[in-house]
Amino acid sequence: PWNRALTRTLAETAALVREFQDTLFRHKGGVQKLQDVTVDAVQSGGDVDQMLGAIRQGFKEMVAMIEEDAEKMVALTLTDALTAIANRRAFDEHIGRSIDAAVEQQRRLSLFMLDIDHFKRFNDEHGHRIGDQALVVVGAILKGFADEMKQLEDREIFPARYGGEEFAVTLLDVAKAEAEELADIIRRKIERYNFVIRDPDGQILAAGIKINVSIGVAELLEDCPAAARDGAHLVDAADKALYLAKASGRNQVRGYVKG
Repeated sequence: PWNRALTRTLAETAALVREFQDTLFRHKGGVQKLQDVTVDAVQSGGDVDQMLGAIRQGFKEMVAMIEEDAEKMVALTLTDALTAIANRRAFDEHIGRSIDAAVEQQRRLSLFMLDIDHFKRFNDEHGHRIGDQALVVVGAILKGFADEMKQLEDREIFPARYGGEEFAVTLLDVAKAEAEELADIIRRKIERYNFVIRDPDGQILAAGIKINVSIGVAELLEDCPAAARDGAHLVDAADKALYLAKASGRNQVRGYVKG
């Protein structure tokens, strides 16, 4: 597992390096264009205001390109390269803002931690390429559910890949009981998904492959001590609920219960 995690991290780093290289080349082209515009304006011998206008426009286009690239680079650092949903860094930033809002405004904030059951066995049986496909599917289901809830009910649900085969979902303005219901909807969506394995020529090698997930749910104001209402304690509570779901047979949702 450590080697696989390292491989994924290196692949993500390589993707960022390639994007950074592309960005530098685009900026190089932009600088050359700005130089050409400036030289042409000066050599034209035209009206001074027109020359300054052309140069200003060139600078505006260059600044706009740099700002666009900067936004893309920030987005890349907050996105999981495999699943295309938020990564651990984005989750840490988001849950910090959500906790501040929940504490200051006395809003409900729930979190559930989701883990693919027997994922190592799934990888061993079907190969890491299909294992990666399973992670992509889970990420897509979580993102689709969050988008649907945002569109239909304007609910703020934030899914992220927490690490390995574990995902985290924050739910602002959602109490634990409702979060457990929503988590079970997602669990059933994943349970019903059928994987199809194809060879390089597209021929089906196996079909009807299933995965299950276990989910642990916790709520900030209910399950975390008043003096320790932070991301670490909320994640810890949801993780304990997740362990309980796994210890109870997997493929189920459990809420955190204070010991």
